Amino acid sequence: MDTNKTELLKSVLDAINREDISALSSLLKTFPYLIHGTPYGGKNDSGYLRYIISGKSISVVKEFLTHGADVNRMDPAPLFGTPLCYASYEGEVDIVKLLLEKGALVDGNDLTAKTPLMLAAQEGHLEIIKILLNKGAELHRLGHIQRFFPVDFSQAYEQVHKNEDCTTYLREFGGISVADEYEWEKEKGYQIIAHVSQNGGPVYPIGFPRTVKNEEFLFRLATIRAKDAPLFLFSAGVYLHGNPVEIGVALPKRWPLLKNYLQKKSKASFPLDVLEIVSNHISYGNGFGEGFIIEKNDPTYSELKWPSGVIALIAVNHKWSQEDSISLEETDSYANTSNPEVVSILTLMPVMEDAKFLNTKPFIEKWCASKSKAKWAKIILPLPY
Repeated sequence: MDTNKTELLKSVLDAINREDISALSSLLKTFPYLIHGTPYGGKNDSGYLRYIISGKSISVVKEFLTHGADVNRMDPAPLFGTPLCYASYEGEVDIVKLLLEKGALVDGNDLTAKTPLMLAAQEGHLEIIKILLNKGAELHRLGHIQRFFPVDFSQAYEQVHKNEDCTTYLREFGGISVADEYEWEKEKGYQIIAHVSQNGGPVYPIGFPRTVKNEEFLFRLATIRAKDAPLFLFSAGVYLHGNPVEIGVALPKRWPLLKNYLQKKSKASFPLDVLEIVSNHISYGNGFGEGFIIEKNDPTYSELKWPSGVIALIAVNHKWSQEDSISLEETDSYANTSNPEVVSILTLMPVMEDAKFLNTKPFIEKWCASKSKAKWAKIILPLPY
């Protein structure tokens, strides 16, 4: 960094720290690129708003916003925090209100690992919790790094500070914890959920809604008991349409899974997008089984934002439990005489760009056989960022 630029950055920081609005305004007007820059000049560093919010200066925040600072600027990976995240973390009520007035996204962006609500709950800021919930913050969103709900973050604060106010308020608002007991018997496909929970890992007490055969359908999420704790996103109830299969996909533990994405058909939404299409394919009576290929260049799937390097997915009967299939009990309240008695879960496994065998049946069969006992680390989709 040249000397002149270094001195300029020092001047900006000096104006910020002294809250010299006149000097700061002059600098931002003269050098407008600073507005979208970083305090120390690094390309991959956080923007000025985070630095300012840490200093708790609402007047300087207002000045940057007046000059066009991005109210939803994301920090670098893996947290992808926004200015509202840090204002909520710091307990800055007035700055939180200001950012929301200026268009801050109440839950951050799709990749934001801890939402403003989670951070406010984590730090015990009850007034900010109320503000965020009033603005529509998602109460049952899972963190991307720590797979907890806002209630779980609040309970962690409660244990340290012996203050139950935030947890009580979130609970009264309808908040749940990942540790809560859940009556799965009332849910469609609960025997599939029970099988995954018992043989794979705990299933979170929420569903990810999509449309299957013109009805809302909930995909489920589990953390697998394996090295690095991969995720397994799967269907539970597709078999009720007559084909004895369910489908799933293995994901890295930091995959950002949301009920609703700001950016439709994004790389982050890819697992849900592809499971929705395949579930509809199955539900309408189309052929599906082990070895079924989903290619990136197929018009049905070509509009999806595929993870880098993945050119196809192949359905494999991955033997990740002692039982290859699930025997349904007569107690299944959704079952009827037209439903199958035994169901298999097929995992959609990624094929990378160096594969040359997609149109040769013998090699596909061999590939599926080799992948059927693969370790989880070998079958997960690569992260979208």
